[in-house]
Amino acid sequence: MDKTDDPQTYKEAMVHSDATEWDAACKDEICNFQQMGVYDIVLQLKGCKVVRSKWVLHIKCGPDSQVQKYKACIVTQGFTQVEGLDYDQTFAPVVKLSTFRAILAITVQQNLTIHQMDVKAAYLNSKLKEEIYMEAPPSLKIPKGMVLQLNRVVYGTKQGGQVWYKDMCGTMAEMGYMQIEADHAVFIW
Repeated sequence: MDKTDDPQTYKEAMVHSDATEWDAACKDEICNFQQMGVYDIVLQLKGCKVVRSKWVLHIKCGPDSQVQKYKACIVTQGFTQVEGLDYDQTFAPVVKLSTFRAILAITVQQNLTIHQMDVKAAYLNSKLKEEIYMEAPPSLKIPKGMVLQLNRVVYGTKQGGQVWYKDMCGTMAEMGYMQIEADHAVFIW
């Protein structure tokens, strides 16, 4: 495996020449989970459905192809969730291409500046309403017979985008932004 190839599994990352960097990235993600109260460790009850988890590992490179950051993300394997039992809605809008083009045209015509932002661990900010249990990912040691009961949305859950979108809409409204009717992913102030 080349240094800039993404490992496919946690185990693969831990035997690679840059295992120290991968270990640090994984520990950072687990720290995020713990600080944000993403889960509680609970006894796995008989008949309790548990979704699997996995690590998604990615090397971010700069324009000069130099490694900038090792990213590790715990995700659920949401494809095992059952509609009506584990979730009911999944829809979350994305800005329409025509809207994006119109915003760029107005920006150029009015000599405005566009700013973009990223929300670190975005989904982890949203509280989960459904009862979802997840197996611990490799490297997170929990007692045998225990599972993680999710309190917050984790990437990979079917309802993740929907829950994050609703929370974001509420936050934008509190800040004084209004959603436009033509494109529900655009807010104005």
